[in-house]
Amino acid sequence: MHPIIASTRQHPVYQLKQQLAETDLSSMYHRVFSREEIRGSERLSMFGSNNYLGLAHHPDVIAASRAATEALGSATTGSRLLNGTYDLHADLDTAIARLVGTESALSFPSGYQANVGTIAALLRRGNTAVVDEYVHASVLDGVKMSGATLKKFRHNDVDDLRETLRTTDDGAGTLIIVDSVYSMEGSLAPLADICQTARDFGAAVMVDEAHGIGVFGPGGSGWVAECGVADEVDVLMGSLSKAVASTGGFIAGSEELIDVLRYTARALMFSTSATPATAAAAGASIGIIGSDEGEGLRGDVIHQSTYLRTALSKAFGTEHADYAGREVTPITPFKIGDSLRAASISRSLIGAGTYVGAALYPAVPEEGAILRLCVTAGTTTDEIDKLVDDLGELVGAP
Repeated sequence: MHPIIASTRQHPVYQLKQQLAETDLSSMYHRVFSREEIRGSERLSMFGSNNYLGLAHHPDVIAASRAATEALGSATTGSRLLNGTYDLHADLDTAIARLVGTESALSFPSGYQANVGTIAALLRRGNTAVVDEYVHASVLDGVKMSGATLKKFRHNDVDDLRETLRTTDDGAGTLIIVDSVYSMEGSLAPLADICQTARDFGAAVMVDEAHGIGVFGPGGSGWVAECGVADEVDVLMGSLSKAVASTGGFIAGSEELIDVLRYTARALMFSTSATPATAAAAGASIGIIGSDEGEGLRGDVIHQSTYLRTALSKAFGTEHADYAGREVTPITPFKIGDSLRAASISRSLIGAGTYVGAALYPAVPEEGAILRLCVTAGTTTDEIDKLVDDLGELVGAP
C-alpha cells in the first residue's frame, strides 16, 4: 500500500472505526432495512430517520418520481449549466422560492454541495466567516475552500457572537453562518437575536435550514419564517432530503444572489443535475408540505416529539439530557458520552426491535457521543414507550 494511503489509517475517525470493529459494535454504515421495517413494523421501529413528515412513502411522491423516470429516463447526464436543466428543475426552483418566500432559488444535487458551493463562491481571502461551533461539516468545508478566515462562537450564545464580531475586521466583509435546527442535538437557533446582532455589526447572515424546512413556519416554510426574520437573512440554504423526502439541497434569496451562484458555484457547475425522479419527488413533496395535509403532519411530529421528551424526562430526569425550556424539534439527543458505550447501546436497541443511531465523533465532540432520537409523523406512542423502557434497562435509572 502506498504511504499516502497507509497514512490515512491514523485518522481519528478511522481509529474509532477500528475500535468498534474489534468489539463488533460498529454503528457506521448500517445496511438499509426493508421498507416495512423503516416504516415501523413489528420487526423494527425507526428512530433514526430524517423523513420527518413520512413523505418518502407518500403515494403521490412515489407516483411523481415513477412518472418522471418513465417520461425522462433515469438521469440527465449533464450539469445544470449545460444540458442538465429540465423543466422539472426550473419548476422545482420556483416551488422552493414560493415555499420559503424569496425572490428566487436554485437547487443543487446535494445539501452538502449547496453549502460548499455557495460559501466558496461568496467568500474569499480577506473575508471572515463567523460560525456557530455546531454548524454542519459542509459549512466548515466551504469556508476552508473559500480561503476566508474562520471564527467560531459558542453554540447559540449571542453574547459570544457579539464579542467575536467585536474582534473581527469586517472591512472586507463578514458572513455569520448558523443552522436553524442543529442536526445532532436538535436545538433551535435564536435567529431574531442573531439577525439583530448582524445588523449592529454590518454582517451578512446565512442560515442552514436543512432540518427546519417542512417542520416549522407557515406552510412549512421553516424556522427563519417562524422567527419573522426572512427579510433579514441574506442566504437561505435548505435540504431536499429531510422533510422534503428526496435528495438534494437548495439556496434561496434575491434574484441577484441566485444569478451569481449559477455561474460561480463550482459544486453546481461541475456536477450532474438531480435525476428526474428525485426532482419530481421533491416537487411533489413541497406541494404536500404546503397543504392542509402537511399542516397535520407537522402537528403530529411536534406532538410525538413532545411525548418522547416528556417520557425521557420522567424516566431519567436530567442525567442524559435536560429538555426543560427548550423548543421541541423532531431531533432529541440522549447523552451517553463514551463512543463505545453509545455504539453498544445502539446495537442492543436494534436487536430489541428499535433502530436508534449513535452519533459519534466527528459528528459530535470527542467524549460527547449521543443517541440521536428522531421522531416522524408516523411514530406511535407505543413505539416511544418501548424505546424508553428499553433504554431504562440498558442505561439504568438515575
